[in-house]
Amino acid sequence: MKKRSNIFYVVLCFVISLIPFVCMAFAPEADGTLEKRELAKFPSIVEDGKFNFNILEELGDYFNDHFAYRQQMVAADALLLDKFGTSSVDSVIRGTDGWLYYTTSVYDYSGYNTMSDRYAYNVAHTLAQTQKFVEENGAKFAYVVAPNKNSLYPEHMPYYLPVVDDENNMDVIRKHLNNMGVNFVDLFPVFEAEDEVLYLMRDSHWNNKGALLAYNTIMDNLGIEHEDYANAPYTKAETEYGDLGNMLYGVAAKPEWNYYYDIEELYTLTTPMQSVEDPFIQAENPQGEGSLVMFRDSFTNAMLPYFANEYKDSVFARGQPYAVEMYMQMYKADTVIIEVGERGNIVLGYQPPILTGAATEITEKVTPAAENDSTLAFAKSKNSLLYYTVSGFIDGYTDYTDVYVCINGTYYEAFTVTSEDGKNDYGYMLYINKNLLDATELDISVVINENGQYISVCDDTFTITEE
Repeated sequence: MKKRSNIFYVVLCFVISLIPFVCMAFAPEADGTLEKRELAKFPSIVEDGKFNFNILEELGDYFNDHFAYRQQMVAADALLLDKFGTSSVDSVIRGTDGWLYYTTSVYDYSGYNTMSDRYAYNVAHTLAQTQKFVEENGAKFAYVVAPNKNSLYPEHMPYYLPVVDDENNMDVIRKHLNNMGVNFVDLFPVFEAEDEVLYLMRDSHWNNKGALLAYNTIMDNLGIEHEDYANAPYTKAETEYGDLGNMLYGVAAKPEWNYYYDIEELYTLTTPMQSVEDPFIQAENPQGEGSLVMFRDSFTNAMLPYFANEYKDSVFARGQPYAVEMYMQMYKADTVIIEVGERGNIVLGYQPPILTGAATEITEKVTPAAENDSTLAFAKSKNSLLYYTVSGFIDGYTDYTDVYVCINGTYYEAFTVTSEDGKNDYGYMLYINKNLLDATELDISVVINENGQYISVCDDTFTITEE
């Protein structure tokens, strides 16, 4: 009798394990959009004319992403762990009272592992140089940081993620932005002054009313007369599915309240658009004025119609590094806005915009470095066919401010950067447009300004070879 019971349980477990596989033939296809990622594709037996030796591993990945009723099981797992106050998704933090937060915002919120002062300097220095370029080319510039949700509404963060330092990344960066005169649209006090919660509970972004507040603040900062939609009719409906809710609960996600403004769309899209998340969106409004180039992230999604309604021509681009020089030339921009989420502005410390550094003169005496341990590399840009890059790290100096790269006698101001792993804050990078180089033999030297003294820290000769 016991043997029959064992066989029964073995067969039962085997049948249950087959259900997700067998039901793939008629169950709904899994949708990766809820989880904000691309699901594995069915592998090919042959790749590039050769047998695909990874086919078994890839089949396993495909099955893990597509087995029948996967979304329902994911939702059931999330709801079960909810009972224990735990999130089933690493990228989502489960707060109190149904609030959800993005995991990548924890460092900014807690003040743990705050960037160094030099790292913050590099971020601000990059923005100051970008603003200088934009303004010298006749356009207005604004840098906008959309606050993380837990920076404005920390009361729902879980107890096990406490604030360990009152100074966080934004605090350190803000000081340098102010010192360097960067036109920083500080949305933090604007939102903090509002009694109403203007972010979504189960999303990492502001609601539509918050987006309108941000839009008006940006346009006011730029001194541009605009429609503020103060009298625009709106409805409030419980129909908004947040990104964090979708990632965590999948098909079991619940909608929440949001504002929906009834405004006339005066603009038309001049590029095909699949969603507001597209990497490039272009619009035109014959009744508008001016030309906008906006480098942005997902916080601009809800603001995009307002900007597109205001400008005659508008371009919205995602992805870094920002092609500032090329876009300004292509679209004749008279306004350039860089908008990033608070958790994302750290990237500017190691990935500056693509634009040629300002040509400048150094009339003071340049002294050779006592030791020459700094590095210098010249290469084709990985990000644009139109540019070369000069980059490296400066050793033995910590108090320098500006970095200049001299190419065949012409000095260009370089960006100061941090290494992508965050371990070295004393790097530099220069983008140089190919059209500015009229020789194939290049004598390049790197000069720093340390407390008013100009020091040549490294030099080398390079030959341009066209493939």
